[in-house]
Amino acid sequence: MCIFSEHNGTHIDSRSHGGQNDSPSEAIPIEKCYGPGLRLDLRHKKPGEPIEIDDLKEAISKEDYELRGGEIVLLWTGASDYNDEPRYLTEHPGMVDESAEWLIDRGVQVMGIDAPGFDLPPKEMMDRRDPWPCHRLFQKREYWHIENLANLGGIPKAHGFTVSVLPLHWVGATGTHIRAVAILD
Repeated sequence: MCIFSEHNGTHIDSRSHGGQNDSPSEAIPIEKCYGPGLRLDLRHKKPGEPIEIDDLKEAISKEDYELRGGEIVLLWTGASDYNDEPRYLTEHPGMVDESAEWLIDRGVQVMGIDAPGFDLPPKEMMDRRDPWPCHRLFQKREYWHIENLANLGGIPKAHGFTVSVLPLHWVGATGTHIRAVAILD
Protein backbone atom coordinates (compact mmCIF):
# COMPACT_ATOMS: atom_id res chain seq x y z
CA MET A 1 0.00 0.00 0.00
CA CYS A 2 1.19 3.49 -0.84
CA ILE A 3 0.01 6.50 1.16
CA PHE A 4 0.74 10.09 0.23
CA SER A 5 -0.91 13.46 0.53
CA GLU A 6 -3.08 14.90 -2.18
CA HIS A 7 -1.28 18.21 -1.47
CA ASN A 8 2.35 17.30 -2.00
CA GLY A 9 4.22 17.68 -5.24
CA THR A 10 2.65 19.61 -8.09
CA HIS A 11 -1.09 19.56 -7.49
CA ILE A 12 -4.29 21.46 -8.11
CA ASP A 13 -6.52 22.33 -5.17
CA SER A 14 -10.19 21.59 -5.52
CA ARG A 15 -12.65 24.15 -4.20
CA SER A 16 -13.49 21.80 -1.32
CA HIS A 17 -9.98 22.49 0.05
CA GLY A 18 -11.22 25.97 0.94
CA GLY A 19 -14.60 24.95 2.29
CA GLN A 20 -16.72 24.65 -0.86
CA ASN A 21 -17.74 21.15 0.20
CA ASP A 22 -19.82 20.32 -2.87
CA SER A 23 -16.79 20.70 -5.12
CA PRO A 24 -14.22 17.90 -4.54
CA SER A 25 -11.38 17.11 -6.92
CA GLU A 26 -13.49 15.04 -9.31
CA ALA A 27 -15.57 18.21 -9.93
CA ILE A 28 -12.58 20.11 -11.38
CA PRO A 29 -13.67 20.77 -14.98
CA ILE A 30 -11.08 19.06 -17.16
CA GLU A 31 -11.72 21.54 -19.99
CA LYS A 32 -10.36 24.33 -17.73
CA CYS A 33 -7.09 22.40 -17.30
CA TYR A 34 -5.89 22.69 -20.89
CA GLY A 35 -5.51 26.01 -22.65
CA PRO A 36 -3.39 29.01 -23.52
CA GLY A 37 -0.58 29.69 -21.06
CA LEU A 38 0.71 32.96 -19.67
CA ARG A 39 3.83 32.98 -17.51
CA LEU A 40 4.19 36.09 -15.37
CA ASP A 41 7.70 36.91 -14.15
CA LEU A 42 7.42 37.90 -10.50
CA ARG A 43 10.95 36.92 -9.47
CA HIS A 44 11.57 40.44 -8.17
CA LYS A 45 9.15 39.82 -5.29
CA LYS A 46 10.90 39.07 -2.00
CA PRO A 47 9.98 36.20 0.32
CA GLY A 48 6.90 37.07 2.32
CA GLU A 49 5.79 39.84 -0.02
CA PRO A 50 2.26 39.77 -1.39
CA ILE A 51 1.74 39.58 -5.13
CA GLU A 52 -0.56 42.54 -5.63
CA ILE A 53 -2.74 43.66 -8.51
CA ASP A 54 -0.16 46.22 -9.65
CA ASP A 55 2.48 43.45 -9.78
CA LEU A 56 0.22 41.43 -12.07
CA LYS A 57 -0.57 44.44 -14.26
CA GLU A 58 3.12 45.29 -14.57
CA ALA A 59 4.12 41.71 -15.41
CA ILE A 60 1.40 41.49 -18.08
CA SER A 61 2.36 44.89 -19.51
CA LYS A 62 6.05 43.89 -19.74
CA GLU A 63 5.00 41.01 -21.97
CA ASP A 64 2.88 43.29 -24.18
CA TYR A 65 -0.04 41.00 -23.51
CA GLU A 66 -3.75 41.54 -22.93
CA LEU A 67 -5.79 39.00 -20.98
CA ARG A 68 -8.52 37.49 -23.12
CA GLY A 69 -9.94 35.06 -20.58
CA GLY A 70 -9.38 31.33 -20.43
CA GLU A 71 -5.62 31.57 -19.90
CA ILE A 72 -3.86 29.37 -17.40
CA VAL A 73 -1.64 31.85 -15.55
CA LEU A 74 1.69 30.61 -14.18
CA LEU A 75 3.23 32.80 -11.47
CA TRP A 76 7.03 32.54 -11.68
CA THR A 77 8.49 33.64 -8.34
CA GLY A 78 11.75 31.70 -8.53
CA ALA A 79 10.96 29.78 -5.32
CA SER A 80 11.21 26.43 -7.09
CA ASP A 81 14.92 27.13 -7.64
CA TYR A 82 15.42 26.10 -4.00
CA ASN A 83 12.62 23.56 -3.58
CA ASP A 84 15.10 21.03 -2.18
CA GLU A 85 15.98 23.34 0.73
CA PRO A 86 14.03 23.88 4.00
CA ARG A 87 13.59 27.61 3.22
CA TYR A 88 11.32 26.67 0.30
CA LEU A 89 8.49 26.13 2.79
CA THR A 90 8.70 29.62 4.33
CA GLU A 91 10.57 31.95 1.97
CA HIS A 92 8.41 32.79 -1.02
CA PRO A 93 6.01 35.52 -2.09
CA GLY A 94 2.34 34.64 -2.38
CA MET A 95 -0.96 35.73 -3.73
CA VAL A 96 -3.61 37.68 -1.84
CA ASP A 97 -7.33 37.37 -2.50
CA GLU A 98 -7.78 40.70 -4.29
CA SER A 99 -5.06 39.74 -6.79
CA ALA A 100 -6.62 36.34 -7.44
CA GLU A 101 -10.02 38.02 -7.83
CA TRP A 102 -8.54 40.52 -10.28
CA LEU A 103 -7.41 37.62 -12.49
CA ILE A 104 -10.74 35.81 -12.07
CA ASP A 105 -12.61 38.99 -13.06
CA ARG A 106 -10.62 38.90 -16.32
CA GLY A 107 -11.64 35.34 -17.14
CA VAL A 108 -8.74 33.40 -15.60
CA GLN A 109 -10.04 30.36 -13.73
CA VAL A 110 -6.84 28.33 -13.35
CA MET A 111 -3.64 29.83 -11.97
CA GLY A 112 -0.56 28.36 -10.39
CA ILE A 113 2.60 29.27 -8.51
CA ASP A 114 6.07 27.78 -8.18
CA ALA A 115 5.89 27.86 -4.38
CA PRO A 116 4.58 25.34 -1.83
CA GLY A 117 1.47 27.41 -1.21
CA PHE A 118 -0.58 29.81 -3.30
CA ASP A 119 -1.10 32.22 -0.41
CA LEU A 120 1.64 34.01 1.49
CA PRO A 121 3.76 31.88 3.85
CA PRO A 122 1.99 31.17 7.18
CA LYS A 123 3.94 33.74 9.22
CA GLU A 124 3.07 36.57 6.86
CA MET A 125 -0.59 35.50 6.69
CA MET A 126 -0.79 35.51 10.48
CA ASP A 127 0.97 38.91 10.66
CA ARG A 128 -1.74 40.23 8.32
CA ARG A 129 -4.44 38.44 10.34
CA ASP A 130 -5.69 36.99 7.08
CA PRO A 131 -5.13 33.23 7.00
CA TRP A 132 -5.49 31.41 3.67
CA PRO A 133 -7.33 34.17 1.77
CA CYS A 134 -6.97 32.53 -1.66
CA HIS A 135 -8.14 29.20 -0.26
CA ARG A 136 -11.15 30.89 1.36
CA LEU A 137 -11.87 32.50 -2.02
CA PHE A 138 -12.95 29.03 -3.23
CA GLN A 139 -16.14 29.56 -1.21
CA LYS A 140 -17.32 32.45 -3.35
CA ARG A 141 -15.49 32.30 -6.69
CA GLU A 142 -15.16 29.51 -9.24
CA TYR A 143 -11.45 29.05 -9.79
CA TRP A 144 -8.69 26.55 -9.08
CA HIS A 145 -5.07 27.08 -8.12
CA ILE A 146 -1.95 25.01 -8.55
CA GLU A 147 0.92 24.75 -6.07
CA ASN A 148 4.49 23.48 -6.35
CA LEU A 149 5.06 24.20 -10.04
CA ALA A 150 8.67 23.85 -11.19
CA ASN A 151 10.87 24.66 -14.18
CA LEU A 152 8.88 27.73 -15.25
CA GLY A 153 12.18 29.27 -16.41
CA GLY A 154 12.42 26.46 -18.95
CA ILE A 155 9.48 27.85 -20.88
CA PRO A 156 11.21 29.95 -23.57
CA LYS A 157 8.50 32.63 -23.82
CA ALA A 158 5.85 34.19 -21.61
CA HIS A 159 2.89 33.37 -23.88
CA GLY A 160 2.09 31.68 -27.15
CA PHE A 161 2.13 28.18 -25.69
CA THR A 162 -0.47 25.74 -24.40
CA VAL A 163 -0.60 24.46 -20.83
CA SER A 164 -1.87 21.07 -19.74
CA VAL A 165 -2.51 20.57 -16.02
CA LEU A 166 -4.82 17.57 -16.16
CA PRO A 167 -5.86 16.30 -12.72
CA LEU A 168 -6.00 12.71 -11.59
CA HIS A 169 -9.55 11.47 -11.07
CA TRP A 170 -9.52 11.16 -7.29
CA VAL A 171 -12.96 10.95 -5.74
CA GLY A 172 -13.70 13.05 -2.66
CA ALA A 173 -10.23 14.60 -2.45
CA THR A 174 -9.49 18.25 -1.69
CA GLY A 175 -6.77 18.31 -4.33
CA THR A 176 -5.04 16.04 -6.78
CA HIS A 177 -1.70 15.61 -8.42
CA ILE A 178 -1.16 16.94 -11.92
CA ARG A 179 1.54 16.76 -14.54
CA ALA A 180 2.03 20.37 -15.60
CA VAL A 181 3.28 20.64 -19.16
CA ALA A 182 3.91 23.62 -21.44
CA ILE A 183 3.31 22.62 -25.05
CA LEU A 184 5.22 24.71 -27.59
CA ASP A 185 4.45 24.97 -31.30
